[in-house]
Amino acid sequence: SASLVVGNESAAGANDGQIDLSASGGVPCITSSLLASNTGSSNGSAGAMFNMINTSGGDLTITGISQGAYSASYAGAATYDIYYYPGDYVPQMGDATGWVQVADDASATIPAGATTTAPTYGAIPMSSVVIPAGATYGFYVGKTSGGSLSYTTATGTGGVTPWGSDANLTITVGHGGNFPSPFNTPRAALIQVEYGDPAASAYTFAWDNGATTEDISGLASGSYCVTVTDCNGCTTSACDAVIVSATPGCMDATACNYDPFATVDDGSCLTAYG
Repeated sequence: SASLVVGNESAAGANDGQIDLSASGGVPCITSSLLASNTGSSNGSAGAMFNMINTSGGDLTITGISQGAYSASYAGAATYDIYYYPGDYVPQMGDATGWVQVADDASATIPAGATTTAPTYGAIPMSSVVIPAGATYGFYVGKTSGGSLSYTTATGTGGVTPWGSDANLTITVGHGGNFPSPFNTPRAALIQVEYGDPAASAYTFAWDNGATTEDISGLASGSYCVTVTDCNGCTTSACDAVIVSATPGCMDATACNYDPFATVDDGSCLTAYG
């Protein structure tokens, strides 16, 4: 569905009208970003346990994990398990309770040509995991066939020290070994994490004035229509009109009752002090 909130043009020719669009329902798109863990000295074992910390302002959907290899001995076809724990993994080490398996003997192939300075990666099919805003989730990636899993001899503290980060997500140093009781540390997963970018639009927008943004501004009076499309190609449309009409309200953006649709300041602004 699509709903529109209109801010009118304050005077003929002012071109200061605006429309705020809100879309919901359907199948929103997940626009992916990719975060790779840091690299370092090659090591390996049955698997790697580590934390992912959501540092964004919204929920993050982990849509994929690709396992890396530092050399030919870790590359090729193999099978993998992936688990997650909804919290810091460190207090939960040694206890399988609460861990959720999202890949079970999943097949993945890491391409040849890996080196310590240029690892290669193979995607492990997995179910998506949603990490709430500000939350820390533990993860374990383990190899169930095809030899040892490639990871890094790291520095720092398992579960705490960042070992790859961007504006939205942090991968920490962890522990290496068998699930659920890895004991080698500090070790770090050699992975690439694919996740849904919380800043990306979940829909596409096509306005009849040619705009493709969710909201439009700088408008003259007139009728405006928009078509919203979700990831399955389903569409919904909405129309509304901008008229010439002064909209009184608080126009001070620092005030607690600021009205972004006001075109005439009516003296009602309230500061944080009253």
